[in-house]
Amino acid sequence: MNHLAIDMEIVTKRFLLRDFVELDRSSFLNYQADPRSQIFSQRGEASPENSARLFETFCTWASEQPRLNYQLAIVQRREPYALVGCCGLRGRGYDAGEMELGIELAPDY
Repeated sequence: MNHLAIDMEIVTKRFLLRDFVELDRSSFLNYQADPRSQIFSQRGEASPENSARLFETFCTWASEQPRLNYQLAIVQRREPYALVGCCGLRGRGYDAGEMELGIELAPDY
């Protein structure tokens, strides 16, 4: 799992998009547990266990070679440097040159 090293980074004026690190786990699980987030989940997907599996999956994807899926943490570049959500490009299961794009924001943002 990717604990400290960050392989992928995209920097904008307001946000840093990067691979998830262990320090993101608590914030990710907390916003996933918020009922306002869960209304967007399919029935049966909104559980602490599923959220923990997702976090592990995102960390595993960061080390895969070749890398077909990217799920990046979205972090504010100003204090409080909070995890505000995540975004992803998923290529596994798609034809070459095709990917699925997704974005998820923590309810507080």
